[in-house]
Formats: sequence, structure tokens, C-alpha cells
Amino acid sequence: MSNCVKCGMTFHCVMADGDNGQACWCTTLPVIPADALARAGGDGSACFCPTCLEAIAREAGLRQT
Repeated sequence: MSNCVKCGMTFHCVMADGDNGQACWCTTLPVIPADALARAGGDGSACFCPTCLEAIAREAGLRQT
């Protein structure tokens, strides 16, 4: 299990926790620019949970609210 770098919530990330033959849930989101992830506290060392990553995508104008 992984912990979100923004809120600390525990969640499953296929890329970090091990590939089970399925794509990670985050691949269903549009590509989020690195600067938007950095503004949210990401440094590339860990993942965001689904709730936080959806919010980051919305804030970056990539998803509808």
C-alpha cells in the first residue's frame, strides 16, 4: 500500500506497490503537468491518492468539476 504525499491516506498504486497485470487507476486520468503536481506537494518520490489526484487535475483545468 502507498500513502498519499498530500493527505496521507493509504491507497493502492499498481506502479509503486507492484504490477498485478492491470493498469493503475491513475492511467485513466489525463496527463497532469509536473508543475501542477509540484504545486500540490509532489516531488516525484511518491503518489497521490485518487481523491487528491482528481482535485489536482480539476485545479489544472484537466477535469470538469
